[in-house]
Amino acid sequence: MPLPRVCMTLVGDPRTDSRSLRFARTLAMRYEVCVLSLGEREESFAQDGVRYEVIERRSANLAKSLPNFWGYNGQLCMQAVSVWLACDLYSLPLAARASRKTASVLLFDSREYYPYIASLTDRPFRRWFWRGVEWKYGRGAGAVFTVNHSIAERLRARYPGKPVVVVGNYPDADEIVPDQNFRRRLHIPSGHILLLSQGGVQRGRGGALSVRALRRLENCTLVFLGSGNEESRLRSLAERCGVQDRVRFHPAVPSKELLSLTAAADIGLCIIEHVGESYSLALPNKLFEYFAAGLPVIASDGPEIARVVRETSAGLLIRPDDEEGFIAACKSLIENETLRAAFAARAREASYRFRWKSEGERLLNVVREAVDSLTAR
Repeated sequence: MPLPRVCMTLVGDPRTDSRSLRFARTLAMRYEVCVLSLGEREESFAQDGVRYEVIERRSANLAKSLPNFWGYNGQLCMQAVSVWLACDLYSLPLAARASRKTASVLLFDSREYYPYIASLTDRPFRRWFWRGVEWKYGRGAGAVFTVNHSIAERLRARYPGKPVVVVGNYPDADEIVPDQNFRRRLHIPSGHILLLSQGGVQRGRGGALSVRALRRLENCTLVFLGSGNEESRLRSLAERCGVQDRVRFHPAVPSKELLSLTAAADIGLCIIEHVGESYSLALPNKLFEYFAAGLPVIASDGPEIARVVRETSAGLLIRPDDEEGFIAACKSLIENETLRAAFAARAREASYRFRWKSEGERLLNVVREAVDSLTAR
């Protein structure tokens, strides 16, 4: 008897989207899983027992590519699928339409509080549009996933009576071996502390604050590990500040390679600016990836991030608009090796609390109930 099929939808590169990769690998333990994504080029491949189908973007402008993606009518949309799981708001219309066509269950991973993300600040029409998309298609979902309890509370108010399940952004790695060549490839000077800002290089993630602070910090190099539309602006800022020789940019890497690079750093930066409510409530992957890699952290004081950092005592908190506070935090860790080592030890200890196993079991329980509901029809 064939396994039930789960089809996940996503906008972006599935190789570097760590959350959707964890979802896919976990679901593949019990189901036949395929991932349909909108990416840079058309391709098909298999990885970890999961089939991936990438639809090529028709334009560098995402808004121009989405209508074609939403209207995709390929073979997957015609096959027997038990569950369609939208891994973001941008692919939700496709998953919703396909679930109706295949008489399957729709699930939605609201990994952000989408109508209030940073890119929609001061853009009321776009906010109105995406809020409408979320409401129109999200209310048809059998259940909604999200990343923390603060966002879950808001989603429960938006979707009364609908199950909203928190599945944390926790890594699934055990022993991590640092990449010994990472510093050499980036030409990090010997003896320099490596400050790592991991994840998308985007507005509202503390990039400008970190670059400006280098003017008053010594014996350290700042590395942005990820890709995004803020890179050119940050390069220009580094040149204006005269610190371009101590700022490095490394493109996003496949998820399975990420933590070995993370572990080669000395301090992890998790600065999320209060630009939109979604960012204020954020609890990003990288905080827990820093813990897994044994890095002390300097993090912003959003309620969810601050709660975790205070509970673990694995780093220092700052206001994301406080350059003086950020510089003081960096100096205290750069100059005090004993303090840095103490925070690193607490980060490693915290990593055992924040593992994917329990989150994956929660995901599987929801999907199993969705599959069982089809059988009961």
